[in-house]
Amino acid sequence: MVTETEAYSSLINYLSDNLALFSQSSANTTVDTPTVMAIFEDQLAVQIIQVCGQNPQLRAADRNQIIKEVDAVMFDLEEVLGAVGQRPVTSEQLTFIHELTGLMKNIFDITINDIVSKYSQAG
Repeated sequence: MVTETEAYSSLINYLSDNLALFSQSSANTTVDTPTVMAIFEDQLAVQIIQVCGQNPQLRAADRNQIIKEVDAVMFDLEEVLGAVGQRPVTSEQLTFIHELTGLMKNIFDITINDIVSKYSQAG
């Protein structure tokens, strides 16, 4: 599904190419500052809830598959980010995460549109 696309691979490569951004830490963080992975998880959840909400005709089995894809995405993010995923997020990292999760949403949008269009073709 999503994680098998060239677009997704390109996004993971984009993250890898910008990994140096995540090795930076900021003096402006506090104990309450969320971690990089927490922000990724929150942002992906918001994006996927939004895209699923825009497609109420999506079947339960397909929604379940999308959830599995999100789990796979989170696993890949943890693999790429490693220990830096547990660091407090900086404002620069937050901007990057917003951008990347928005691009991931676009990939999910395309995939879900393909699924929904198959419903129409089937009957």
